Amino acid sequence: MMMLAPFGMIDGEAYGISRATMNATVHAVIKYWDWGTAQRSGMWGWDFPLTALAMTRLKLPPTEVVDMLLMDVQTNHYRVSGHLDGGFLPCYLPGNGGL
Repeated sequence: MMMLAPFGMIDGEAYGISRATMNATVHAVIKYWDWGTAQRSGMWGWDFPLTALAMTRLKLPPTEVVDMLLMDVQTNHYRVSGHLDGGFLPCYLPGNGGL
């Protein structure tokens, strides 16, 4: 997932990273990676906000960004306490940090 960090965490263009390359990378990640399902884990909680941030910097449609952020999969559910449900973990704090 770190291949999205140049646009998800920093302004990659300021460091010479091609917007076109990052756009193609984001679309490939969205299409081909195993995101999981509501019953089965795939990606982990921090992957959703990192991807959403990269999508935002690339000016993808806001509805797609929100859909990524709130994707209904097992490893992206928040408890009443506000903690990301880590499945077999009591909580998974990196996902909380993404929000």
